[in-house]
Amino acid sequence: MGADARNPNAILRLEKTSSSYNAVTGVEAALRTAIGTNTSWYPINFYDAREGEVRDTLVATSACKINGIMNAVELDAGNLSQWLKGKNGVSGPQVDYKEQNGYVLFFSDRRGMQPSPTGNTANPKNTLTGEYGFEDVINGPTLVPGLPDGKLDNGEKVDDNTAVTPDTWGAATVGDGFRIPTTAAGYPFTKLDYVLNDGALNCISQGRMNKVTGARHVLRLIDGTLGNLPLPPGSTGTNGGGFTVASENPVYVWGDYNASVAAGYADTTHSAAAILADSVTLLSNNWSDINDMANPADQSKRVAKTTFYRMAIAAGKNITFSNPTGAISPDWGTDGGLHNFLRYLENWGGVPLNYNGSLVSLYYSQYDTGTFKCCVTVYGAPQRKYQFDTLFLDPANLPPGTPMFQDIVNLTYRQDFTPY
Repeated sequence: MGADARNPNAILRLEKTSSSYNAVTGVEAALRTAIGTNTSWYPINFYDAREGEVRDTLVATSACKINGIMNAVELDAGNLSQWLKGKNGVSGPQVDYKEQNGYVLFFSDRRGMQPSPTGNTANPKNTLTGEYGFEDVINGPTLVPGLPDGKLDNGEKVDDNTAVTPDTWGAATVGDGFRIPTTAAGYPFTKLDYVLNDGALNCISQGRMNKVTGARHVLRLIDGTLGNLPLPPGSTGTNGGGFTVASENPVYVWGDYNASVAAGYADTTHSAAAILADSVTLLSNNWSDINDMANPADQSKRVAKTTFYRMAIAAGKNITFSNPTGAISPDWGTDGGLHNFLRYLENWGGVPLNYNGSLVSLYYSQYDTGTFKCCVTVYGAPQRKYQFDTLFLDPANLPPGTPMFQDIVNLTYRQDFTPY
């Protein structure tokens, strides 16, 4: 996160300059200076342990599983705001903002998605549906506990098709970029690289630099600190107007968003903000892709810092189910509860996570289908300083695109026979 020396005004970023990594010092260093070659760039990949790990078991190495390697398209909110103001280019001010009291940005990345062979009531058979298409994530005490077993366990049916087995069709190509065939045992949770035959997929040397070929693509919001989110012309942050992001894919928010550590929830420059997505994961100001890839299944090495977020969130969760093994963890099989509706990937260790907004659970996540897990591989709990944003009580302060309903309630009825 931060300034992009190569493209300082970029709104969307699809890749980053390639780099080397010192496993001893844990330092990432620039590797390429000639940016005109195809080896000078890496995709923006990171590891989501909730998606990649089937059980909450420590693996203190850089070995990781292909299901958790996510490829991000980064949206620079600060640069988008400048473009809309006409400060970077001239077409931004032409974007309509009046109909929705601000700006609504819709994101969909269907790269790697496979057509659904079953379909559902909303989407016909053999079409792209916007979902991952892999539900075999619960699984009981099989030969290797947690690996897909092809049986429809309680908690694995996240869509409305009539199949008697969990969906697995979405993972057909997810390992191609890492040279892992679909016949690999436990696919797509395998760590074995069949071509290199080194016994494991290394997140640092393989996962971060190779193409993600399956439906493992997400939107990541960056540079969204206080004062950086788009506001419609004439809005001061206290008289309505704002910025809503809606995404078919999961959304990851990196660092302070619509607030800041320095100013907290100062109202002077904040935007009426919202995020609607398959799922929403909060990454702290201390997040590091390279550190995450070096410690994919050891959250104690991914240490968070105090971060502030201010937005309404409507997103999905996983289905609750009966713990099939009975001894994984006391809360495995739950959706994590309201306090874990916002997802984390770091060791917060009691560090304050400040959130001001409104939380709405609308559906089951159909893209990020990994189960709730805590607290070894995925995250360590923060000090949750959550509060409802009371400004949302005034309809003028609601984020753009918020559904509005009018309801007439008949409280009483009386006949009046008085003649006129």
